[in-house]
Amino acid sequence: MYAKIYSNGDAFSCCAKSSVKLGNLIDGTFSLLEEPILCKEKDCPCWKRMVIGKEEFWAEHWVVPEDARSLLKNKK
Repeated sequence: MYAKIYSNGDAFSCCAKSSVKLGNLIDGTFSLLEEPILCKEKDCPCWKRMVIGKEEFWAEHWVVPEDARSLLKNKK
């Protein structure tokens, strides 16, 4: 997830308390960061977090179309 966007248009780098405000989509101040930044949260609350060393949990957060799932099953 690259941004958490709220109904008022405010966009943040994630859902953690230490997230960086990226601007607002409605007033035109939104812009992406120049480069990725590390999360400062010890126990990140983001449900789509990708923690290095815990790669086995990444797949459960990706949406895979049903047609693609059948292709993946056939490859095993």
